[in-house]
Amino acid sequence: MEVETKAKITIQQANDLIESILLKGTGWRISRGGGWHAIYKKDSYFQHKDKRPHKYIIRVRSEGDVAITESFNNIITGNIYTGLDPNERVYLTSKVKNVDENGVENNEEYEGELIGSAATAFVNAMEEADMDMYFEKMKVAVSFYCMDEDDHEIHCEIVNVNGHGPYLEIEAFINEFGSDCTDYSTSKEAETVIKDFFNKLHITEFDNRSWKEIIN
Repeated sequence: MEVETKAKITIQQANDLIESILLKGTGWRISRGGGWHAIYKKDSYFQHKDKRPHKYIIRVRSEGDVAITESFNNIITGNIYTGLDPNERVYLTSKVKNVDENGVENNEEYEGELIGSAATAFVNAMEEADMDMYFEKMKVAVSFYCMDEDDHEIHCEIVNVNGHGPYLEIEAFINEFGSDCTDYSTSKEAETVIKDFFNKLHITEFDNRSWKEIIN
């Protein structure tokens, strides 16, 4: 289970955050290696031809690193000029998505890597099952981790999706031992920590729309 929230931010806020200017005096600090790295995620979403998109999501994601020669501003504005990672990884995700009126997502998610030709085989299987790819998006992100004084850790991404951004996305995981993020025992606990981080940055308005809605 993941808890996630996103908010539109300015380019200045993005720069101040990544330089830790916004974090001064908040009790939060950038953790894990002390800095950020740039990644991209190409997502394809599938649904049956006779159905409209709903909260059950089937997604294939290709992701990799963005060349370190790219500037921070190029990344958060989506203006990537150099080649992307030729050794990208591919993941299959099934997700039940629930978003409340405040823009807080509580998602039940299962994900696994597709190795070799498995990604092509899956797409072929979707076509044979009359499943259409109804939406694609390209997310370029600056990824980093933050931790508070009580050692609560969250995963942060400053993202640009299909030219829309920057947005600050924050996620935490519930009882998912072995994940990249510190686990929380309840979704309420994770939501409280995430909201505290946003509040400390004086960000109080959140976007509860899907990326498809934002892009359209």
